[in-house]
Amino acid sequence: MGQRKVDNNILNKFSPSTVDYTTFDAQSIMLYSFPSYLTLNGYSFPWNTVLSNEDKISATILYPQPSASDRFKFKLVSGQSVKSGEYFRTDNYKYVMRMKSDGDLEISEVTGKVIWHTKTYGNPGAYAVMQTDGNFVVKSKSGTILWSTGTSGKIGAYIYLEFTGDLDLIII
Repeated sequence: MGQRKVDNNILNKFSPSTVDYTTFDAQSIMLYSFPSYLTLNGYSFPWNTVLSNEDKISATILYPQPSASDRFKFKLVSGQSVKSGEYFRTDNYKYVMRMKSDGDLEISEVTGKVIWHTKTYGNPGAYAVMQTDGNFVVKSKSGTILWSTGTSGKIGAYIYLEFTGDLDLIII
């Protein structure tokens, strides 16, 4: 390792305003172990192998858990539906499929950029359902089919929202 690389990666200090998110936590699993021969005063530090309370708190802030409305995560199986206002996200949290209150089913980036939709807006109360016959549909409040994958007769099928934002229909 060259001198410049060592200075940059090890010796140069970051501004506290850019890295100081919590008070120092000597029990943090993020604190690297180091032997005494690396320090001038013989100080060393062992490996922490268990998450500290501060680690757990920080993880819940930085990596939030899915909410109750995320109940389907990224897969919709036979008989499950997505009602107005409900949604599910990809496992990498980059894409969302939601049933909007205006009746349109859409897939968007978490930034809000819509990448696909059923164009079924203007139908408040509409919902999407993975039917038991393998057809994924959007139905009006009264039950009229507004949009369909046209895959009836494929019993056991389910839809899966890929981490790329693609919606796959899986036929078992």
